[in-house]
Amino acid sequence: MTKDFDKEKFEMIDQIIEDVRHIAHNISPAVLNLYGLSEAVAELADRINQAGRIRVDTDNQVADQLDQLPHAVMLSLYRVLEELLNNTIRHADASAVQIAFFREGDRLVMTYADNGKGLPAEIQQGMGLANITNRLEVAGASWQFAGAERPGFFIRIEL
Repeated sequence: MTKDFDKEKFEMIDQIIEDVRHIAHNISPAVLNLYGLSEAVAELADRINQAGRIRVDTDNQVADQLDQLPHAVMLSLYRVLEELLNNTIRHADASAVQIAFFREGDRLVMTYADNGKGLPAEIQQGMGLANITNRLEVAGASWQFAGAERPGFFIRIEL
C-alpha cells in the first residue's frame, strides 16, 4: 500500500512540475524573449497554418520597430493575437485571417481581420474581449472594432 501511495505522490509531483513548466512558458513564450514580437507572431501563424484548420497570413512592414517595443508591450500584443486567433478558430467559422503591422505617421498599427461570421452584439462583452481590452490598456494602445458594415471580424490597434 505504501509503495502505491508513494508512486502516486511522485506521479502527482511530476505532473505539477510539468504544469508549472507549461505555465511559465505561457507567461512569456521563449521565442518572444529570444527573437522578439515579429518572430513570435510568425511562429504563431506557422503553427496555426500547420494545423490546417484556418489560414493565417501576416504582413509585417515594421519588424524592427516591433522588436524594439518594451517587453510588456510585446507580450500584451502577443497575448491579444493569441486570444483573437483562438476566438476566430473556435467561434467564427472563418477560413482565413489577415494580420498586418505597419506605420502611419508616428503610430505603429496592427490590424486583424477574419472572414468569419463577425461579432454578435450579445458577445461583445464576453470574457475574451475583456482580456483583449485589458491587455491593450496595459500596452497603452488604442483600438477600434469594425461594425456590422464589414463582413467578418476586424480590429485596428494603434501604439
